[in-house]
Amino acid sequence: MDKESFGKDSYLFGLLAWIGAALLGFGLVWLLQQISALNTIFNDPKVPYLLTLTPSLGLVRFFLVNKKWERSGGAVVVLTFLAGILIFVLVK
Repeated sequence: MDKESFGKDSYLFGLLAWIGAALLGFGLVWLLQQISALNTIFNDPKVPYLLTLTPSLGLVRFFLVNKKWERSGGAVVVLTFLAGILIFVLVK
């Protein structure tokens, strides 16, 4: 892979940024679950997984509106959409 194309508008950069945002989301949700006063929010098993997708919305705005990187933003949109569909299909 070319070093110069990594920071530019690319699908690979969008994928890596989405993975980082998902890991950040999982960490934040894990911290929220440790607070006992907020445990009533997490009664539905889908809620923690859906909350992990919220940092991706910030990435979409950053890539598409601020940077005008359509490939990276498009990759984040597609991956977030697919993850949301998988959550509703697989988590019961």
